[in-house]
Amino acid sequence: MYLITDSLAEKQQTVNRLLYRTTEPLRFDELEKAAANFHPDADKSIYKDGGAAVERLMKEMNDHRLLEKHHWFSLFNPRQREEALMLFEVLINCNDWDTAVNNAAYFREHMNEGEFVYAIYATVIHSKLGEGIVLPPLYEVTPHMFTNSEVIQKAYTAQMTQTPGKFKMEFTGSKKNPEQHVAYFGEDIGMNVHHVTWHLDFPFWWNDDFGYHLDQGFNFRQNIRNYNSAFAFASFSANIRHPPGRGQYCFGLQGQTYHYASNLHADDTEERRYSQEGRIFSF
Repeated sequence: MYLITDSLAEKQQTVNRLLYRTTEPLRFDELEKAAANFHPDADKSIYKDGGAAVERLMKEMNDHRLLEKHHWFSLFNPRQREEALMLFEVLINCNDWDTAVNNAAYFREHMNEGEFVYAIYATVIHSKLGEGIVLPPLYEVTPHMFTNSEVIQKAYTAQMTQTPGKFKMEFTGSKKNPEQHVAYFGEDIGMNVHHVTWHLDFPFWWNDDFGYHLDQGFNFRQNIRNYNSAFAFASFSANIRHPPGRGQYCFGLQGQTYHYASNLHADDTEERRYSQEGRIFSF
């Protein structure tokens, strides 16, 4: 294993280098050495799961079942998503930063670029090892996903000729089709970056098996209807102080707000209240 120093600045530099021109081979010495000489499944003790995730991914790779490099990747293709999440599980189960970087360098050279980029972004966002790291915007790493080839070609030309420029992107919507009058909202770079970033923060494939720091939020979203039903017979309580003088009535609250829900049945010494007042009759 090649040791990578783990100060925040150097972590940031390492992530930037891993994501630099992902369609091309690594061109940074330490990462090149890691990619060439690191063996992910040689020592299972460097993983939290005992190497289960890396063993599975290595088997898929050795059996030539993974998506080839330079092929289009879609998160909504179940098999391609599964492969990206295999790498995510490997990285999220790394015990330390060095293990994660060595794995990232190795699989960057052996896996599809789209699957690699998605796994890296998801890991940095959700792993404690990635705290403080600022990920580059995805339109810089995968510009072809956010604009058309004409704009990319103009940008390449401007870079090669060292001529700054502004490039107007024509949208695919047709004025003749009323349903496409809002095509702009589906092709605006800023809105799309926000959309994909939000989905990386709260991925649709998340479940309690990945119960790191989203488990409570996920549980809430899964059970929101039950919570709403539970509060249907709850009582809202607050200490209310009426403002002095005359004028428009205002309802002011200060401090913490509580909802009270009683037990299903009242004790013999108590009067019924809240949900206990409900009656269900069957005939």
